[in-house]
Amino acid sequence: MNLKHRYHMTEEQVDEMLEGQGATCAICLAVLVGNKFRIDHDHLTGKVRGILCHRCNIFCAAFDDKDFLMRALVYLG
Repeated sequence: MNLKHRYHMTEEQVDEMLEGQGATCAICLAVLVGNKFRIDHDHLTGKVRGILCHRCNIFCAAFDDKDFLMRALVYLG
């Protein structure tokens, strides 16, 4: 993964973020082992929000598309 190009972060910064989160997903608190994590970022601004497990990262993608999220909430309703 090209951290510098994609997220403007170094490996050290990612390690610090992981340590700050207790090596757990910022949402579900699952333990993040090895390189089994995703760097979550705002797709409009590029700002890194935190580190997530794959499942939570996919789930959050719906939040970036407000129309999709509203349709899903109506469907689940």
